[in-house]
Amino acid sequence: MKIAFDLDEVLAGFTVKVLEFHNAIYGTSVVFSEVKDFYLDDIWGGTRDEAVRKVYDFFKTDYFRDIPPLPGSQLMIKKLKQEGHELIVITGRQAVIRRQTEDWLARHFPGIFSEIYLTNHHSYEGKTYRKSDFLRQSQAKVYIDDHLDYVLDCAKTNVPILLYDYPWNQTTHKLPENVKRVYSWPQIYRAIKQVEKIEVLL
Repeated sequence: MKIAFDLDEVLAGFTVKVLEFHNAIYGTSVVFSEVKDFYLDDIWGGTRDEAVRKVYDFFKTDYFRDIPPLPGSQLMIKKLKQEGHELIVITGRQAVIRRQTEDWLARHFPGIFSEIYLTNHHSYEGKTYRKSDFLRQSQAKVYIDDHLDYVLDCAKTNVPILLYDYPWNQTTHKLPENVKRVYSWPQIYRAIKQVEKIEVLL
């Protein structure tokens, strides 16, 4: 079964390191537990363009290179790979950091992912794509992401979607029937196995 994963805050602890970078360079003191919004300009202040510029500066640092994998992700991803699943990445990262992204995945998840799709969001150059378009194109049978807007868009494909729970993706609205909120990597694994059982019956 083909399984698609978002990268940042599903496989990689991006937010912790970008906060460390900003605190060191700009003298702020924001910690992960204080982050309630997906967009960094709402956390740091300033405009969206200023936040994007700061993130581009972050890409050039060891803070970016040293982003850690999320706890439990390597073990569960390896297990899924050993079970014969095809694993791919669909990320909002920019095309300009494709090489760094591929290098990071090769270090922390060597030989695991067969395809890496970058939607090029918040980029200074190149075309931007929708995650839902890549999800359809890839024909993945389940997708895991932490961004509520992307999850709701991807849910329109009727593919089962797992929403990795964070403060920034809370909502008072009922989630679509094919979206399940998950809270840990062991739970992600169990949810994927449930999807697999359904696929076997189809």
